[in-house]
Amino acid sequence: MSAMSAGPITGYVLKLARESAALSQDATAELLHVDAGTVQGWESGRRHFGAVSFRQALTVRRKLTAAGANSTLIRLVDVANTADQVVEELIIAPPERHKLADFALSALVMTNEVSQLLSWLLSSREPPIISQNRKQIRRRGPVAKAPALTAAERVSAFANLDVIADRAARRSELSLLHRQARFLSGFGSPSHGGLTSFEAREFGRVVRQSGWSSRWPQARSIAMHQARHGDPELLQKFITHAYGDVSCTLAELNYSAYWVGELQAQFSDDTFMANGCLEWSGERLRNHLAERLKPDHYLAALSINTLASLRTAKPWLFVSSLITFPLLVSVEMLLDAECLDSFSHHQAELFRRALLESK
Repeated sequence: MSAMSAGPITGYVLKLARESAALSQDATAELLHVDAGTVQGWESGRRHFGAVSFRQALTVRRKLTAAGANSTLIRLVDVANTADQVVEELIIAPPERHKLADFALSALVMTNEVSQLLSWLLSSREPPIISQNRKQIRRRGPVAKAPALTAAERVSAFANLDVIADRAARRSELSLLHRQARFLSGFGSPSHGGLTSFEAREFGRVVRQSGWSSRWPQARSIAMHQARHGDPELLQKFITHAYGDVSCTLAELNYSAYWVGELQAQFSDDTFMANGCLEWSGERLRNHLAERLKPDHYLAALSINTLASLRTAKPWLFVSSLITFPLLVSVEMLLDAECLDSFSHHQAELFRRALLESK
């Protein structure tokens, strides 16, 4: 699997960044004072851009930015390198013999951006963060439209995710690895959407106890995993539990803020979720949640509850009519569609009333 170690996601994002500046590979090589073969190698994955020195990587990003490259794509080069490391381990490190604590998935809480880039490679579905920033170019001849795994690599990645999740399941110190492996396995076939007996027991323990615990993120992930595969029952139970306790509501807000990039720090475990001293603005989170207020979105109920909690914590985010009016429209659509469970429907009604009062 030597081709996998070259970093297919990083190379493709670097290519999109170059194209956003309307630069050819030859022009880019001249700009960076390297030969054209080096640029071709980075973009195709034959040479892993993540292996270059820090100074050279910084120079490449700085010069492409100065040439007019899309700033989001430039920033995503580093994110893509993290995603490539995760996938590389899944394919070339046999989990039966590899120390589980050494996997990147056990040492880094994923963000939405890392998740989107991983899902791009694993499922071949272009994520919003790419489609919203790529420059549309008319190409000649057959050209790869996305980073891709071979069929054998894809089978290996999902098989190893299942092994990793199974091995990590009953070890509390590896709960982060377990839940993230299960999350990524969900990008495979529908057969990856099943709930194991261990996960069912873990979920039951969490919803029967009060307050945040180290098992809380695991239960959240289990509920999300099932909802993504068409079964909302556990998510409904989780929402009732999560928003009935102050510490759980804090954890949901902190994790959601981290997920959308509100927190600059990277965390190696889930304990940050219970930290009441974290500072983040909330604007990006508000906008992210608002986009999910659609009757057919599997996270609509979770999003309306989190938005209501966000308004309680940071009411100044919901003052401008430019914000409240479109939110009101979305909330009323949810209520009219009658797609929410009774708890979430009540929260949506209260949130709607609060928005009207703030006008």
